[in-house]
Amino acid sequence: MIGKIKFSALVFLVSLGMLLLQPAAADEPDEEERAGPLAELPSEPGEHLEQVRALGDNEWVDLGSPQPDPDWGKARGRSWSPRAPFAPDIRGAFFFGEGPHGMIKPDGHYMDDLWFYDLNQHRWICVYPGIKADGGYDEIKINEDGFEATPDGHPLPIASMVHAYAMVTYDTDRKLFMSKPCPGAYWRDDGDYHRGIRGRVASHEENRDKLYRGPASPWIYNTVKGHWERHQTENPGSPGGFGATLIYVPSVRKAFGYKNRSSRVAWYDPDARDWQTIERRGNLPPWHIDPNSCYDSKRDRIYIGGGLYPVLEEGESALWMFDVQTETFSRLEPEGAPASTNYSTNRAIMNYDSVNDVVVLIHHRVREGETPGVYVYHPDENRWETVSERPAALSMRGNPTWTGFYDPTLNAHFVHRADDGRDNGTMWVYRYKRAEE
Repeated sequence: MIGKIKFSALVFLVSLGMLLLQPAAADEPDEEERAGPLAELPSEPGEHLEQVRALGDNEWVDLGSPQPDPDWGKARGRSWSPRAPFAPDIRGAFFFGEGPHGMIKPDGHYMDDLWFYDLNQHRWICVYPGIKADGGYDEIKINEDGFEATPDGHPLPIASMVHAYAMVTYDTDRKLFMSKPCPGAYWRDDGDYHRGIRGRVASHEENRDKLYRGPASPWIYNTVKGHWERHQTENPGSPGGFGATLIYVPSVRKAFGYKNRSSRVAWYDPDARDWQTIERRGNLPPWHIDPNSCYDSKRDRIYIGGGLYPVLEEGESALWMFDVQTETFSRLEPEGAPASTNYSTNRAIMNYDSVNDVVVLIHHRVREGETPGVYVYHPDENRWETVSERPAALSMRGNPTWTGFYDPTLNAHFVHRADDGRDNGTMWVYRYKRAEE
């Protein structure tokens, strides 16, 4: 018996020694390392964040113009593009959408570029500079899935989005930036548009049988792999186009796609790489295009409001919701109202403020006789609050565009203001209320 105990102890000691000689598990990466221009994120927080942390209730601060990308300069203002999808894991937000129709930037690239605002360093990172309008298309191929692609086969969203509307989002689980397509004819190098992408018309005619025209996923920029993706799908999806909606919902790990009451409503599942139809239930919003939207993580619902065509009459509620668990639409009838029933994507930014559990509507552009300002919807009380009217931060000459996001860690709303198509933007930050201690 004693011999057996000694032998067992010896086996234990040998096994322990072998275990100690093994490389530590911590040396192995938990996740795939990022590639591409976002590989080094998140960056170290800069001193400018102290100005954000110091904000009181209903206060603004102008952080000035973000530092330019060393190779590509600064992101430009883009109209009808209120949402910059926030990526909490890399501490910043994506800016996408053309702005002026068919614009060729001074560097010769079409404005189908993708930018990332590095919040920690208050700087621009150019993820994709856009296709070079003259000569850039010479390198484009039609890949095996029928999509225009770079020579390595990765699909490329060439002139895929006239405006972003509310059709851009970020998959926080798989680290994917996603956008619904909204193509127009502005890229053409024939007819009335002479600023287009040279060679694309001829290529489309030559490759008519190779180009895929069936149902497909949203356009995806994979922040881990560092390249664009798009996939053929078995099921048709919720259509893109002017003024549609795409918003990622973490509770179901899918993206919600909506266009108007007459079109398909669907989930996009990135794991299945397919769309799943949502049966239209309840009272659907009335608009043909252009509502604003945001996701309420506490109640697991999506707010949709303020759209165009039709513009609702004064006194009517322009706020709807989609309940994720029951997949049902309903019209909300809150007490009070914002400045106008039209708080569409070129007029306002709408974010869910998770720290204060409210929807913050920064209504920066209104019709004659209406008042720009900050309006807040309180879900628990089902009422609108007028927080401030005509704040100085909403005053800007020229043709300002507003694109922004909410960061719950800093409890602050970031807003990039710039003239449409110009790189004269500054980053403003707003706080509705400080967190209760």
